[in-house]
Order: sequence, then C-alpha cells, then structure tokens
Amino acid sequence: MTRNLFVILSFLVGSTFALPAPLVAQGDLAKLIQELGDPKDSQLRYAAYRKLLATKPPKAMPLLVKALPGFSVNAVSLAMSLMQSYPRDISQPALRKLVTCGNPVVEIGSATILHRYGDKSQGERIARLLREAPVDYQTRQLMLSRLSYLKDPGVQDAVRAWIRPGIKRQALDTVLYPLLPVEDAGAADAVQKLLDEGNKDA
Repeated sequence: MTRNLFVILSFLVGSTFALPAPLVAQGDLAKLIQELGDPKDSQLRYAAYRKLLATKPPKAMPLLVKALPGFSVNAVSLAMSLMQSYPRDISQPALRKLVTCGNPVVEIGSATILHRYGDKSQGERIARLLREAPVDYQTRQLMLSRLSYLKDPGVQDAVRAWIRPGIKRQALDTVLYPLLPVEDAGAADAVQKLLDEGNKDA
C-alpha cells in the first residue's frame, strides 16, 4: 500500500505539479529585448527569442513596442513570431500601437496578425503599405512573407501589382508566395501577360 502511494505521488509531482517557467526580472527582460533586436548576431537573437517564448512575460510588450521600430528586418521577423505566440488580450493592444510606428515591416507584420485575429479592416492598411513599400528586395521579401494564406481581395490586388515587366525571377517567386496558397485568380493571368510580353521582345 505504502509503495503504491509513493508511486502515485511521484507521478503527480512529475506531471500535474510541474513547476512553472521562472519569471524574468525586469533588468533581464530589457537585456533580452535588446538581444532579440541584435542586428548582427543571429544566434544571440534566437537564444533571446527562445527564452522569451518559454516565459511569455507580459511586461515584455511595452518594451517591444518601444524597441521594435528600430529592429533590423531579420530581427523583426522573430519579434513578430514572439508577439503572435502571446494570448490575444496581451498582444493586441501592443499590435495596435505598432501599426502606426513608422517602420513599414513592423506595421505590416502587426496589421497582418490583427487581420488574422479577425480585424478585416486591417486589409486596407496592408494594401496601402504594399503600394508604398520600399523597393529593396529584402524589405519586400519580409513584408510578403507575413502574408501567406491571407485572403483579402485588396491585399491580393496590391501584391499582384508587383508582377510587372522587368521583374526578376527571384522577385517574382517572392511575389507569388502569398498569392498561390489563396489561389489568386489574377496571378496566373499576370504571369502569362509577362510571358507574352517577353515573347514579343524576343
């Protein structure tokens, strides 16, 4: 009887009563946010991301709102994934502040998460950001990478507008990335038009 009771208690302690992840002190939290935004060290960024993901401290949100607009494009991607992992009641107020932060990559990432949460009014903002997007390939690539499986006619129109004469193959693949999963009806026609124009010039 005693042995059976010991086995049961051991099982409970090992599963049901597992200790929660340790809290992160405010000073350590600020350091982790800084490391998450490190512009050069990808390993440091990912280590900070893992620590924040494991604990999801609510106090990280105001620090992210302040720091994210200054992050490099590579750091923004991890930070957006982190924010999306939080409960919506914690992340949404922060995301609504970031949609007007002035950094187009952060703005489109935040607006896209809100759109996925059900705020379809963000579609108009996303489309505008795409129309006004910087021309450098890395920035556009990251902006478009947030849009996979996002079905919104206005957004799809704005993405499709980038399929134009002179587009390079790598850039075309990036533009098609969010269009193909939602079976965008105009994407095939736009690509065919490019091919037809190319055949005329040949």
